[in-house]
Amino acid sequence: MPVSQSLSPVLFHGDTIFVVDHQGEPFAPIKPIIENMGLEWGAQQQKLSKNHSRWGVSIIDIPSVGGLQKTLCMPVRKLAGFLATITPSRVREELRPKI
Repeated sequence: MPVSQSLSPVLFHGDTIFVVDHQGEPFAPIKPIIENMGLEWGAQQQKLSKNHSRWGVSIIDIPSVGGLQKTLCMPVRKLAGFLATITPSRVREELRPKI
């Protein structure tokens, strides 16, 4: 799929995330969001992959300095719901305020 658009920065709960238009809807690369929260990407990737239809995730070609990168992305409209599934009591104490 050719990508003619670029990533757009968006303020999301005090952090900047990037979104790209995919089929007329804003999608966000999810890995940088998870890592920015201090969480392990592998565990969250498994949760997303197990129930990909619930979260609407797609592999999208995202522009980067090195060229297009296939990236797991989520519709922005589902992002807050997904983040709400992360239980603060199950993460390291120093990460809890952000989560």
